[in-house]
Amino acid sequence: PLPGKEKAQVADAVTEATPQPVNTYVFTAELSRQLARLNVETRIVDFSQCRDLKCLSPQQAEDDTPSADIVVFAGPAFYSRLPKQLQGLLTRLGSVASTSQGLVCSSLIAAWYPDTKGMEAARHVDRAATEAGLRALTGISLLTPRKDKPGVTPDAMKKALADFAARLAETARAPVTKSKN
Repeated sequence: PLPGKEKAQVADAVTEATPQPVNTYVFTAELSRQLARLNVETRIVDFSQCRDLKCLSPQQAEDDTPSADIVVFAGPAFYSRLPKQLQGLLTRLGSVASTSQGLVCSSLIAAWYPDTKGMEAARHVDRAATEAGLRALTGISLLTPRKDKPGVTPDAMKKALADFAARLAETARAPVTKSKN
């Protein structure tokens, strides 16, 4: 749940993040702030609000939501992968590629083992984006609290996400080259 909010009463791996103050929601909100500092308009979309990925299409969605130049799949690492709900979205990236070849795909992973299992989850997203013919930027994985490990510090999180936001913005603003697929 969001810090200070009640825990969900239904099982949902995406919305039942750790109740600690360092979780996917906190990471995503901070990434959004860091991108805004770089004049990148952001919006956080729950996976259930974009199951068909139409929210990424250059043709505006039914709700007149503008298309995206960057998509960051954010979630916890489970067995070196994102939750199944997000993995299901990755399989649909091919349908986005035909109309959005300039789209930059990346990931923001909350993990107990960020350097190993978290980065393997990030590489999984990279492979899916590349195989779909989209631009991929290696994601970032941050430590969430676990027994004797308190998780990433607020200052370290802000620095890591500021650097990540800068890489995302730079990649999105770079010229798009023809896809090899």
